[in-house]
This record gives sequence, structure tokens and C-alpha cells, in this order.
Amino acid sequence: MHWVDFERLVTIWRDSKTSLGLDTDRVGVFWALLFLCSQGKIELLQEGSLYAPLRLKRMLEPGMIAQLPLKSLDVTAE
Repeated sequence: MHWVDFERLVTIWRDSKTSLGLDTDRVGVFWALLFLCSQGKIELLQEGSLYAPLRLKRMLEPGMIAQLPLKSLDVTAE
């Protein structure tokens, strides 16, 4: 699986149409990631110091196949 930079995720989430009415700031996104981490859905990684960049990746359940990285967040209505 691919690691995603936290800052990139925050920017994409803030700019996405799906975030309307939801927390779009860094703190709201971080809390959501902590929840997903506690559920075993994602893994968080911060190497070096407390202020080092934070990265995350999706954890696959047994039998799941990996999803390729998305090139666009545009989703058709079909």
C-alpha cells in the first residue's frame, strides 16, 4: 500500500465536494484519522521527531485486494 502525506490529505479533503458540513480543518481530519487508526482501518507513521511529517496508509483486511492510488476524486453518479 502507498503512504499518503497528512498535509496532502487535509488539502484534498478540504477541497472535495464530499466534505460539506464536515470538519475540514487539520484538527478535525486528525481526530477522524485517530478514530480510523483505533479501528485498525489505517496506520499512522511519524518518523523522527514530534514535529516530523505524519503519513498514513489504509490497512487491508484478509482477502481484500489493494486499491490503486486515485488520480482524481471526481466520481460519476452512475
